[in-house]
Amino acid sequence: MADPAPSASKGGLRAALTAAARLSRRLAQRRHEGSPRAAFLASSVCRPASFAVIRILGNDLLPRHAHDQTLQNLRFILDNEPELDNCRKLYVINRLFSPGREREIIAMLETFGARYVRIPFSGDEYAATGWSVSGFDTPGFFESDRFERLSQHLQTHARIWACSNQVRYAMNVNGARNVALQWGATLADWTVPLDSNCIFDRSAFDALADSCAERPDLPCRIVPMLRVSENADFFRADLPVHEEEPQLALHRFAGESFDPAFPYGLEDKSHLLKRLEVEGPWQRWKRPPWMPVPSPSPNRHLFSWTGAAVKRLSSGPQGLERPLAQPQRYRARNLSILNAIRLLNEEFGTADPAMAQRVLGPLRDEDLDALSRS
Repeated sequence: MADPAPSASKGGLRAALTAAARLSRRLAQRRHEGSPRAAFLASSVCRPASFAVIRILGNDLLPRHAHDQTLQNLRFILDNEPELDNCRKLYVINRLFSPGREREIIAMLETFGARYVRIPFSGDEYAATGWSVSGFDTPGFFESDRFERLSQHLQTHARIWACSNQVRYAMNVNGARNVALQWGATLADWTVPLDSNCIFDRSAFDALADSCAERPDLPCRIVPMLRVSENADFFRADLPVHEEEPQLALHRFAGESFDPAFPYGLEDKSHLLKRLEVEGPWQRWKRPPWMPVPSPSPNRHLFSWTGAAVKRLSSGPQGLERPLAQPQRYRARNLSILNAIRLLNEEFGTADPAMAQRVLGPLRDEDLDALSRS
């Protein structure tokens, strides 16, 4: 659920905390500016910086996504994203469990002469994944009164965490981002591991390049993201900006990666934003007791925001891309994750069917309705 509207005192406190975070960032950057590492980073680019924009192409998960949104948005990007200076555009095909959809995506990339790497999906490897229940206080947690007393939000969170090994394998979002970082570091100074639906216009990419040129000693860039309701809005210049989880660009010597312990849907990207101490609503999200505690990054505060937003194309379902539909997007994503795991367990098997029944439970009528509507 979305946070309730802040009172004046709560809003003032948040503003004060944000101002304190920005002051802390400025002080950290000032201390860093004359350090040997800062000099090394600045001297490592003695020419216009080069970039690798690498998109992660993953599975379409109903009802959060339309059944063909990855394919359709890939075509839109290939047709409409401008050429970007000193930039390679690359793709990671991330464990697609529909062989037919994977063939369609590969055919499209090859038609456009695009470079890609493929991370394959194996049903046998998926079936061998176990359950993550060690973080819960009792073996029968999912059948306990304590579980029943949790809010529906926390119940869903706990279910996803318990099947996080399956989610990490099948959706592999941070694993694929790390593949992108490793690949990009062999080709460019800066790697931008983008979610599959994100697309640059020229002003957003130029803002990223300008930011890297102005402060080459900072190893991280935070790229604002603007969600569009319809793909045709990509061409508009007057879209209102709303606070969204941003994308990142990392220097090849940043030494950062995305923690694979955090599966899709459970702070997979925001975990790194927290570690870098990037100000934003993710810093206020409460951590359930079964989640690991993030440790500060050596690069905390060593970032700058770029001045223009990368745009995120529509995922398909009507209404979910509206700026104020974040609670609906969150619920649809969680439902999509759990339903995907149920279906994959049915098709490929699971290491502990009894645990699957306890953790996931049956597919509810309202879940079936949501799937049918999508």
